[in-house]
Amino acid sequence: MKTTLLLASLAIATVASAAGTTFLEENFTDSNWEQASLHSYRWTVSSAKENLGKFALSSGTFQADKEAAQGLQTTEDHRFYSISTPFTSVVDNSKEDLIVQYTVKQEVNQECGGSYLKLLPEGFDAVKFDGDSEYAIMFGPDVCGPDNRVHIIFNHNGKNLLSKKQYPVPKDSKTHIYRLTVHPDQKFSLLIDGDVKEDKVAIESNWDVYAPRTIPNPEETKPADW
Repeated sequence: MKTTLLLASLAIATVASAAGTTFLEENFTDSNWEQASLHSYRWTVSSAKENLGKFALSSGTFQADKEAAQGLQTTEDHRFYSISTPFTSVVDNSKEDLIVQYTVKQEVNQECGGSYLKLLPEGFDAVKFDGDSEYAIMFGPDVCGPDNRVHIIFNHNGKNLLSKKQYPVPKDSKTHIYRLTVHPDQKFSLLIDGDVKEDKVAIESNWDVYAPRTIPNPEETKPADW
């Protein structure tokens, strides 16, 4: 994994027609991004594996506003990174839109690596957070060789369901904003840099949420009079 500027800003919220609830908003504008108080932490770096990469605050090499551009940066190549922070409360989007939005800046030509978010279940162990940890949604850019896509993965009945359709990751060193909306009527919307990629599309059309409506019968033959 090549070093990349990650998470310049992050927001997760549920929004109804009249009002909304923000469960997480982070802009990394101060040096105390890790420690919230003497005995608690805003962000917890996982120690589940040895030789995990280290994070640091950075505004990147090129920026118009150094303070506004500040974000969380991965500092070492060829490392895995895991970091998490709790929401203000449990997210319930059964009656409201769930919105996940954040920005990513890849300052170098990335050979293989992901800059995605995972929405974790209540009661997860932040210190043990790793690639095998259970999650509800995984969202964000992932590039590795010829495989180049913005991941949207839903956990359904214990299975992580990959999107059938691929959404390409912008390949440059600029900052890009990714926004996923999960609607309560089982639809989703996707915007990349404000460009609408999907607008209230049925989730079942892009993920194998339900069992097949028909099952092939290898013993079935066409009638002779057809």
